[in-house]
Amino acid sequence: MSDKNHKNLNIILRNEKINLYIEMTITIDDITEDLALNITDFCEEGDEEENAMYWENLIENLRIKLGAA
Repeated sequence: MSDKNHKNLNIILRNEKINLYIEMTITIDDITEDLALNITDFCEEGDEEENAMYWENLIENLRIKLGAA
């Protein structure tokens, strides 16, 4: 993002055949310039805990690879 006016990036993955909807938003704070990755993933009822652990592991791996852990 070379243009300083762009502070958000939204990615939406949707597949109706397999009941998939994932939304990712990358936001840069105007004051602190901190970067935040927000993920919304809809899952079947009863799969919330497993889904949360899945994303926590993926984010932890990302942090390690970026040197932020």
